[in-house]
Formats: sequence, C-alpha cells, structure tokens
Amino acid sequence: MNIVLLRNQSRALILPAGKDLLACPPVVRYWLGQPYSECVTELTPDTPMPGIFPPLVLAEVLQKGYCALDIYGVVRAFKEAPMVEAREQDARDLLRREKP
Repeated sequence: MNIVLLRNQSRALILPAGKDLLACPPVVRYWLGQPYSECVTELTPDTPMPGIFPPLVLAEVLQKGYCALDIYGVVRAFKEAPMVEAREQDARDLLRREKP
C-alpha cells in the first residue's frame, strides 16, 4: 500500500497516499501537531517496524483512513471532544434565533 508518513518528534501519522492531513479528525491533527517531515513510501505486511506489527498498522489505515503511532505503538485513544457537540448545538440555536 502506498502511504504518506507524517512525523512530528516521537509521533507519526500514516495516511493512504493521496489523502491529506485535513481529512483526519481534528483531535488527531491536534495530537500530531505541525509535521516536520512528510514522505511518500510503501507499507507492506513485511515492512520492518521495530516493536510494531505492520499488519495491524495496515488494518488501522484501511479501517480508519489513518494510523497514529508514538513511541509505545499504535495510538487508539482519540475521542471527539464532548464540547464540539455542545458548540454545534449552540450555533444551531443562535442561527434559529437570528431568523425573522
């Protein structure tokens, strides 16, 4: 699979080739921060990744559209901020009040 590898210090994000960082959930983009390295490469089940099982990474990319990695391995702790839903509801309420 052709991928884009984005890195920022000890964090990395793997995306399918052709996919942009902006397509990832905001919480994932915030976690990664500003990438300082971006390269297009290939990921196979045999790609050497010390301490990380490449088929797991491939599965994450295929399921979620990205795979986040840090020094401990695959990161799966992302949740949408609960305030996002509340802010969206507040915006809808405000728009309703402004309509004549």
